[in-house]
Amino acid sequence: MNFDRLNKWLALFANLGVVAGIVFLAMEIRSNTESNRISIQSAFSTNWVNINGGIAQNPELAALIEKAIAGESLSVVEHRLLHHFVRQLLSQAVMMARLYEEGFATKDDVRNAYRGLQINIQYPWFREEYEEFGERSRKILLEKDGLEMWFDSVNQ
Repeated sequence: MNFDRLNKWLALFANLGVVAGIVFLAMEIRSNTESNRISIQSAFSTNWVNINGGIAQNPELAALIEKAIAGESLSVVEHRLLHHFVRQLLSQAVMMARLYEEGFATKDDVRNAYRGLQINIQYPWFREEYEEFGERSRKILLEKDGLEMWFDSVNQ
């Protein structure tokens, strides 16, 4: 009888240990998720600093952007630089959209990422660069309320 009673107590302690382990694991997962969220926020913040800092610290790039906005002709090198600048903006916007889909970014984060692309698309040099974008990005940028329609499709 004593062994039966001892067995019940050991089973109880084992089950309590399992429950405690599950609680601890849940806390660790939550902590890890929050840590990942902070890392992701930091990464896209750093990307914005790099994009905007690149313009602020590079007068040639700033001049090139103004030249493209004015519709002036671009050299082959300038066209290549503009191409990569636009790709950098698009990469940031696409990343923000993916993060939004996964719940790591807000609508405002996505709107801010697409705002520059949407403003610049009215200029011919930029529009030419945007023609190479994927269908989803073109719809978001070219259609009236394209971004809001995309939000609606994601949130369904």
